[in-house]
Amino acid sequence: SEEKQAQPAYVVQFRYPSEIAKKNAEEVRLAKEKQEKLRQKKLISESFEKADAPKNWNYFMRVNEKYDSRRIAPDFAYDNGIFTFLGFNSGKVFPAPFAVRDGQEQTLAFNVETKGKYKIMVIHNVNDKFVLRYGNSVVGVVNKSFGKVLTDQRNTSSPAVERVEVNND
Repeated sequence: SEEKQAQPAYVVQFRYPSEIAKKNAEEVRLAKEKQEKLRQKKLISESFEKADAPKNWNYFMRVNEKYDSRRIAPDFAYDNGIFTFLGFNSGKVFPAPFAVRDGQEQTLAFNVETKGKYKIMVIHNVNDKFVLRYGNSVVGVVNKSFGKVLTDQRNTSSPAVERVEVNND
């Protein structure tokens, strides 16, 4: 039996300067695109933060003492001219908001955000009067500067973001 001797193996790689330059240029282009996307996201995020800045803190609350309504009274209320923000600490019960129009209460669209130790009810409009209810507990919230703090009419809360309707037919 003959012992086989290991034969060396060789690998030949060709490097063409034009291909290397092309690859490097593509990597630079992708890095710039990524950096630009991050810059745009940061700009939009900062714009939304500015849009949420309070413009009106002039709110007054009427709390019904009969049914322990203090437990649903917001700790603070303000608006940015587009949305109304009602803040509740973690010990409060979260109520349902209603707008008062022509003597009738109407339900309101809202979402909830958490900032620090507060749950913030973000009501999707600004009104002169709100009613908060939870069971028999009732709190009236009055915007004493309604109509005095004006903002530009737009369809998003940030001037850097534009809503575009797309027809998917």
